Amino acid sequence: MSQAPTLACPRCGYDVSGVVPTWTESCPLEGTCSECGLTFAWVDIYLPDRLWPRWSFERGRRASLWRAWRTAVRSFAPNTFWCEMRLESRVRPARLAIFAALVVVATWATIATLWGYNGYQMATLGRQRSRWVGAYSIPEPWAMVVEYALCPMGDRGGWWAPHPVTAPVAVFVVWCLLIPIPFLAMPTTLARAMCRRTHLLRAWACFLPTPAAIVLASGVYWSAIIYAWMHGTGAWLVRTQMWTYVLALPAAVWCAWWWHQCVRRYLRLEQPKLTTALMMTASLLCALAVVVYLPGEGLINDAGALLLYWFK
Repeated sequence: MSQAPTLACPRCGYDVSGVVPTWTESCPLEGTCSECGLTFAWVDIYLPDRLWPRWSFERGRRASLWRAWRTAVRSFAPNTFWCEMRLESRVRPARLAIFAALVVVATWATIATLWGYNGYQMATLGRQRSRWVGAYSIPEPWAMVVEYALCPMGDRGGWWAPHPVTAPVAVFVVWCLLIPIPFLAMPTTLARAMCRRTHLLRAWACFLPTPAAIVLASGVYWSAIIYAWMHGTGAWLVRTQMWTYVLALPAAVWCAWWWHQCVRRYLRLEQPKLTTALMMTASLLCALAVVVYLPGEGLINDAGALLLYWFK
């Protein structure tokens, strides 16, 4: 005799199988969880795996790079993304961890390639200009490639070479990574929201392409500045650094909209705007504390120096 499937609420995990024996004459199409109040279709409870889209990396038969790419691209349209990624589908933490690792590795590999190219160009151009050789000890070009590629955020000593992730970008990236933390840090709030932690893990993993795109954009921007400086046309580009602060506002609006769609369409919590606002505010305060207080006053000094250069 086969064992009956476990019927649990997709959001809070409460056992909803107790209502099944009351179906004497007909089977209702929809049900409501008595614990968290979520309305669901019974067919989604009995057959949760039928809801998975074919492009999903998390539930594909094979963890292919093509599915990872399609999942990352589709995550930039959260309104449709969270309509297809349903709450009723089972969470696979192992696949989510692999997806997050792929995003991090791909981002790091791209930045390492860009910075390796920058190092090669700087070393090659420096050796071609004899006046540079007298001022600095310039290593071999391929040695610079290895150094810049393996440690793009490292200290270059006498070399002028900006980092691919500046202070405002670091604040934004740390903020993005910490957005779900307020839920996890407040068990009472999480319990009242009736939301399992695995759903936050799925949302966090699917959000990773956004900070990865910000890091890549910053790396491309600073690579363009290095290239322009080496060819004597980069003075005006330095002033464009102010736009990294100006563009922080629309980027923050985008993140708030992304998480609002997740809370509204996926988690289906009450008051999604208020929930999103609290998550964004608490995580932003944590990000500022991490970036400002731990390294010292680097963010304040960086912003002050940039303002002086911009308005002088």
